[in-house]
Amino acid sequence: MKAQMEILGLAFVIMFIAVGMLFVIKFVLMPSESPRQDFTRTQLAYNTINALLHTDSECAGMSFRDLLIACADGSEVTCGDTLDPVCTYAANTIKDPILTSTLDAWEFEYEFDAYTIDSVSSDEISIFSNPLSNGECDEWKSARFPLQTQTAGTMFVELKMCG
Repeated sequence: MKAQMEILGLAFVIMFIAVGMLFVIKFVLMPSESPRQDFTRTQLAYNTINALLHTDSECAGMSFRDLLIACADGSEVTCGDTLDPVCTYAANTIKDPILTSTLDAWEFEYEFDAYTIDSVSSDEISIFSNPLSNGECDEWKSARFPLQTQTAGTMFVELKMCG
């Protein structure tokens, strides 16, 4: 009887050690990214693009949505004091000051792309792109908005955030 009690006690000790090891593996060795942080990063991408598309630019009173559509359609609109083509103006203004003063200031790694898809070959045709500056990313959280153009078909504006 005494031997059975000792074996049962030893089994409980081994079981407690195993459960303890599971907690160590789960909470110490695994990354601490929670579902809430994951959701927040995705929502930040959506909200950033949504706000950008509804922001008015200083180019002929057009919103950035209208600027991107004009760029995809090959419009002859010129912007700013230097009479930049609409694509150059949109790319430069979106990068700096808009994304620089927000996502760069908050030290997020991201890629911003505006592109159309060729209806014949299904290849992406980049309007402009701001690739990730600090190397690779293990997991992207992204938001993609479609914009209907007059001549280029559907244009996509996409913000991918590393996280």
